[in-house]
Amino acid sequence: MSCAPIGSAPLLARLLDGLRRAVRDGRVALVAVIGGALLTACGGSDVGTASNPATSSIRIAAPADGSTVSGPVTFDMVADGLRVEPAGEVVDGSGHFHLMIDTECIEPGQVIPADDQHLHFGDGSDTATLDLPPGEYSICLQAGDGFHTALDLTDTILLTVVN
Repeated sequence: MSCAPIGSAPLLARLLDGLRRAVRDGRVALVAVIGGALLTACGGSDVGTASNPATSSIRIAAPADGSTVSGPVTFDMVADGLRVEPAGEVVDGSGHFHLMIDTECIEPGQVIPADDQHLHFGDGSDTATLDLPPGEYSICLQAGDGFHTALDLTDTILLTVVN
């Protein structure tokens, strides 16, 4: 992300520093506020995209869509055309994974919440094992940038968990 002159380089430096601390500490609401201020200052024209969104994709490689599995459930997440790396910096063409459990994917450009239904893998991991109780689930995989802003890269599967 590059910023046009905004008249106060120290202010921009303080905003970036505060944003890094908020992301590190998992304070999503503060990330949204500081991120919004930065987007206003910096234009935000590249938010919500991968380096080449026409050829980038992500997918849940396992379990398969429509499958019935016993718990715990291991999700294998794959990215093509997107470099998976830890959260913290916004790097063009990079991001990390989020799983949404029984909720819709997030609109690109919006900050992905952090709660029981929105799981963040800001450590850059591409595998996650979840203890899901028996039942039917809709699982959305979504990529987010280093500030947890939703990218337009998603995959959704339906899954049944049994004992």
